[in-house]
Amino acid sequence: MMDKKIVNLGLLAVAMMVCGMALLEFSFRLRSALTARDDRSRYAKLALHDEEHHFCKGPKDRVVADRFREFIERPNSEYFEYRNGEAKLHSYNEYGYRVNERSWSQRTDLKALSKVVWVFGDSFVRGSLADNTETIPAYLTRMSKDGIYFINFGTGGYGYINSHRTLLWAQKNLPHKPTAILFFGHANDIQDDLRAEARLKSFARVSTFDEGDKASGKAASPQSAAIERPALQASQEVPWLRSRLDSMIWLKAMLLDRVTITKRSAEYKKSLTNHERFLKLAQSITPHVYVYYIPSLYPDQIHSYKKQDTLNLNLLQTASKKADLPLLYLSHGTLVDASKSFRPEVSGIADLYGHLDLHLNERGYFAVSLVVAKQLEQLQDIHFSLPAQPPDQTKYSQQMERCPD
Repeated sequence: MMDKKIVNLGLLAVAMMVCGMALLEFSFRLRSALTARDDRSRYAKLALHDEEHHFCKGPKDRVVADRFREFIERPNSEYFEYRNGEAKLHSYNEYGYRVNERSWSQRTDLKALSKVVWVFGDSFVRGSLADNTETIPAYLTRMSKDGIYFINFGTGGYGYINSHRTLLWAQKNLPHKPTAILFFGHANDIQDDLRAEARLKSFARVSTFDEGDKASGKAASPQSAAIERPALQASQEVPWLRSRLDSMIWLKAMLLDRVTITKRSAEYKKSLTNHERFLKLAQSITPHVYVYYIPSLYPDQIHSYKKQDTLNLNLLQTASKKADLPLLYLSHGTLVDASKSFRPEVSGIADLYGHLDLHLNERGYFAVSLVVAKQLEQLQDIHFSLPAQPPDQTKYSQQMERCPD
């Protein structure tokens, strides 16, 4: 009788394994069929360590878990990110935030800065599709006539809860109060809160500290590497498994995007509360708080961010009105108008976004920076030099990239 139970359990385990492998393969095939593929191997000069990165400095993994902020970019890391046929250098300081300088070795010590503006948001602030020197915070820093350094706290995948916790981290760890605080919202911020809340709850059940806590000044545990996505970490050297697991993450995101969220739903209300907490804390640090919204460029894909755009914009409008703060909607028309002097000429909004990856490109980030700079000059005593053309301080020609010395 016992032998029969063991056999049945064994058969069940094999069946579950087969089903799991089938689901991995299905998600990979579905992703390949429904999304245009960016074959980085065609234009990457350096060896790819995963689907889109060559790591120049630090372990060959982008992010680490953080008990308080959920995750951060790996501190003191540097890598090339390959997207849309281009190579862009990303460098991150000892706290896991992107630098405004050309490389990690040229980074500025954030604790030594006295005149700063803190900038929060997701991958649009982080600067996907841009080198270190062509992100929104980097452009604003270079254009500032007052020697103000705009610190980039943007992290890809961050929602409202992540930004609130990052603001708490900055308040605790940086010695000088900012001249102003900027927040940039986007269409997927509520969806990101769903993931962040679930993972933070799971971290609370883990007794060991994680690697990201080093940047918070806490003791790290030898077991830290096992806390965050062990299956993905184990798959770094197995391309077949890595591509299938990446596709599972994509499929999960697709399903989350289909979660019906309205202004009456609990998810919306939680995100609204998270952002209201962010604004309240920001106002306790400085009276100069500004909120911006970057809309999506709607692709012809399986899903659209159009409804999410409307919902997240409404959330920011509601919270900003309650806090009596200005909200600037960075509409496509506004960005195209800000780009009229650009050469080559901007014929439409698509020229300011990337393809196949639909983040803003470097010219798009510069258009945003011009609009923000003009607003800050009007509303606050901050002065900028506004060039007519996007200054491209870092440029890696195709097949000419190399890791900084």
